[in-house]
Amino acid sequence: MIWLLMLLVPIGRAREMLIQYGPPRSATTFQWQVLRAAACLRDGAPPEIVKVHQEEQLRGALRRAKATGFLLFATARGGGDRRPRCADAGRDAERTRVELSEKLGAAVDHVQLYEYLERCGSNVQVYAYAEKLGLDDGAGDDVLEYMRYWSVLRRRCGPQMSFDYRARLLGSRAQTTPSRAR
Repeated sequence: MIWLLMLLVPIGRAREMLIQYGPPRSATTFQWQVLRAAACLRDGAPPEIVKVHQEEQLRGALRRAKATGFLLFATARGGGDRRPRCADAGRDAERTRVELSEKLGAAVDHVQLYEYLERCGSNVQVYAYAEKLGLDDGAGDDVLEYMRYWSVLRRRCGPQMSFDYRARLLGSRAQTTPSRAR
């Protein structure tokens, strides 16, 4: 499947530069991983995706990408309603995409709003990325399957694991207070 292709095939070049931009803690890693999986299916090799968190870094990446062309994907936190209605996701993402495009002076191809990802789940986002990269629904299914496994590994084996579990794995008896637990 896709995970095997991503592990075994050396890093290749995408048809255009993929740029991922967003503030930290806005699901940028999720977006980066979906883009990597979808572009790997499209191109037959995992692409190099430029991931930046600051506007200055983004402007540098955009200058480098002028020659090859680029697709710009962004994450954002809405800052508004903490319990958004999933039915409003498309409208709010489009409004944010237009505002961000104007602010950055570059066309943003897709915006993922953190609050909607958290509340409404990742399925819609995964298929939106697959579509932006020219994949059909079958390939979108493959990317979704990959992301389900990746999400579990990230929470259980990566920086998202609980403090208590990490301490136990490292042989410590340290316990967290309820305020420190994830």
